[in-house]
Amino acid sequence: MPKSAFREVGGFGFLSGWRDFELGIPCDPKDWDGREFRLGRYLAFAWKGKRYEVPAGFCTDGKSIPWWARVRYRVFDQGIRAAVVHDWIYRTATVPISREDADRIFMLAQEADYVTPRVYVPQWVGVVVGGEDKYAPRMEGW
Repeated sequence: MPKSAFREVGGFGFLSGWRDFELGIPCDPKDWDGREFRLGRYLAFAWKGKRYEVPAGFCTDGKSIPWWARVRYRVFDQGIRAAVVHDWIYRTATVPISREDADRIFMLAQEADYVTPRVYVPQWVGVVVGGEDKYAPRMEGW
């Protein structure tokens, strides 16, 4: 549990507290193995002075961790809010945040939630190296 619900790190900060964070039911009712869950309440955050909201109902797979690394890292544990924000930015083409900033937000959001660098740095490297094909193309001119 974070020491404070609201901590800004490097221009990023959560605007929704931990008590407001809720993952709901699986996105596909037949999917009871926990691959994707629906966000139960919206998740607000600020990036470079602008407010964003991940809407309630957004589906996330948590942290996309390869099967062989799940012995050390869990999909739905520390840093889950960072993973939800990162998934939303990657999947939502109308969000005017670059892939580079999305990956930086993933790292800063974990730091804002007091996740240690020993945990978040390898995960950050993973999204930088392996996330390119998951990033939705953006509109030009934003």
